[in-house]
Amino acid sequence: MMTEKAENDVEEGRSESRDIRFLREKRKKSGAGVYVMAALLLIAGLAYALWYREAFTPPPTEAAAPSPLLVDRLWIDEMPQRDTDKFNFYVFSSEDNFGVNDKAQSIYKHVVELFYYDAKDTALRFQFPHDRRDVRTACKVEKMARPKDEFDLQLTINADPQNSGKTTVYYSSTKWSSHDKTTMPEILRNLPMEKPVGF
Repeated sequence: MMTEKAENDVEEGRSESRDIRFLREKRKKSGAGVYVMAALLLIAGLAYALWYREAFTPPPTEAAAPSPLLVDRLWIDEMPQRDTDKFNFYVFSSEDNFGVNDKAQSIYKHVVELFYYDAKDTALRFQFPHDRRDVRTACKVEKMARPKDEFDLQLTINADPQNSGKTTVYYSSTKWSSHDKTTMPEILRNLPMEKPVGF
């Protein structure tokens, strides 16, 4: 027969195990509640983020293309009169937004630098791979009110990166095409205007 003390100990053990089971059940239920609450908060956060992005993202605008007068033609600061005259020119190709700048010492000696560009309206951005310059400036292409010699177009580049940051004016003709050198004066037909292979 069990003594009274032993019976009390057994009863306390049962009571303790009931308490432990109760606590375990409570933890399980409260743990599941935490997970449910976390999932609801996550869903609410994602829904808010999506709404915010839609509500505050401006509608896409169509990017302005460069002026058709700018691309695929030779722009020269002055027409050489003799083989030994110095001059500076740009070509902005429509192919891969590739460009050429030449600080010609004469018809026979050229200092050519290749670049990439991005032109939208009057904004002009140059990227020079050689020294990794990234230059943003402005330009203006216009038809000349009074054509001069061969020229009927004028390109003004503010802070010209290839002319010590000075504003520089270049000239061209609506008849000229860098894709058809026969459209240009003979003295200019052998200038380096093409994209090199591999660039």
